[in-house]
Amino acid sequence: RRAPREFELLSGRKGPGNGVYLLRVEGVTSREQAAALKGSFLYVRREMTPDLEEGEILVWQLEGLQVACLRRPVLLDGDVDSVL
Repeated sequence: RRAPREFELLSGRKGPGNGVYLLRVEGVTSREQAAALKGSFLYVRREMTPDLEEGEILVWQLEGLQVACLRRPVLLDGDVDSVL
């Protein structure tokens, strides 16, 4: 497991397939450097999150929210512990 490193995100777009994003980050200029980062997790500081439209939320903001089933009988009731 590698220690977190900070990169500046230069650009990004959705790639082919589900959950695939293509990013350009500062300091990564070769295919070999990019390949070494493949499969890495990307974290963004909460204070750097984008401005959202009304009604939009970020996935991590779901944590701690109350969950309830609106249909009877109640099958699910509790709080969101984590989001994958």
